Amino acid sequence: MNTSTYRYPLTYRGLIVSVGAGIFFTNIPTYLYCIKSSSIIPLYWIISLGFIALLIILPPLLIRGRIPIYLSKPVVCWIFFYLLINMIWFVPSDLSDIIFGVFRERILSILFFLLFLFILSGNERVQFWTRIALLFSVFIAVVSNLYEFLCPFSFVPLFSEYANPGRSAGFYINANMSGSALILGMIFTIGLLPQKYRISFVLLVLLAILVTVSRAALLGWPIVVFVFMRVHLLRRSQAFFAMIIVGLSLLFLLPWYLEYIQSGNNINVENITQRIDWFSNPFSSKDDSSNERHYVAKLSWEMFTNSPLWGNGIGSTEVWSHEVSTHNTYLRFMADFGVIGAFILPLFLLAVVWKARGEARQTAFPFAIFVLFFGFFSHNVVEDYVTLVAFALMAAMTYRSRLSDDKIISN
Repeated sequence: MNTSTYRYPLTYRGLIVSVGAGIFFTNIPTYLYCIKSSSIIPLYWIISLGFIALLIILPPLLIRGRIPIYLSKPVVCWIFFYLLINMIWFVPSDLSDIIFGVFRERILSILFFLLFLFILSGNERVQFWTRIALLFSVFIAVVSNLYEFLCPFSFVPLFSEYANPGRSAGFYINANMSGSALILGMIFTIGLLPQKYRISFVLLVLLAILVTVSRAALLGWPIVVFVFMRVHLLRRSQAFFAMIIVGLSLLFLLPWYLEYIQSGNNINVENITQRIDWFSNPFSSKDDSSNERHYVAKLSWEMFTNSPLWGNGIGSTEVWSHEVSTHNTYLRFMADFGVIGAFILPLFLLAVVWKARGEARQTAFPFAIFVLFFGFFSHNVVEDYVTLVAFALMAAMTYRSRLSDDKIISN
């Protein structure tokens, strides 16, 4: 562990905040509710965390007689922009239950982001211990994914609507979300480890991603590793060594893996083998998942081109006849809001990394590049609680880095 641990003793506030971040980053509230182990909806977890955070944070601030403003101008501008376009497009809608649910979910995502930004901002010690919590979350995800690979349906029962035979997800339920969380956790925590342990860490994360068979995460991992090398979080020799190890491992272990899944009970072998075949020839592969993604992408693009300026209204890809949305954040917002929707995610990223300095800048580059990339594979990037914890931590680290740099310059 980095020696900076000794410079940041764990305080009561740091403990509460880091535990809260760990709970939401591991997706525990959503997991327990979806598999019906708990009747407590995630909203109540958010309210409880907010209430506890206010009891811990507000009294000291009130005693000092001032409440600092932790929101940077770019973040304020993006929040105002996002809320405004959602409200403008919501008012003339038909106000159906589905559309109202989409609008409510987007408002809640902003409140969730603001809550975590408030409890993380302005305190480098709290941010450090939150990153420690994310490091433990990554190890939990690695262990749970590998365990589920060896013991299928140990997290989600076979007959559950969320069951995904043969693809590990652990507490994340969704294999793509699991892969994304592993990479985001790696981005925020690799800097906490000494250089000699970092190559082992990124390979361990890859191992947990492999059993998800998530194409987005498997493609995103080498991209992030390359950026790590560019921002000096990994040495070039380490990055090349990692690629060689991965190549040799796949060469020797892939036949064993295919034999293993074919011998398993109730495993969707066809789906997994089609995904593996996709990597050998992505343009000619016609697996069910690719066909579905292609279909909804084409459908949402047609919706956009039919109304490129104003879009089709909030929740347009939730009320269409197809069972799933776009699998693409950009297309989802473009179908809703027209051409302006294409800029929602890029502007959010720009707001949270704007003028990041020092260690925050090292984290900002791989974070921004991966999220921009992952936006082509998921339509929930701006609303998923796991990703929003990462956005809030990035915004808090950026804000803190600018404050620290300004103090150095002024002195």
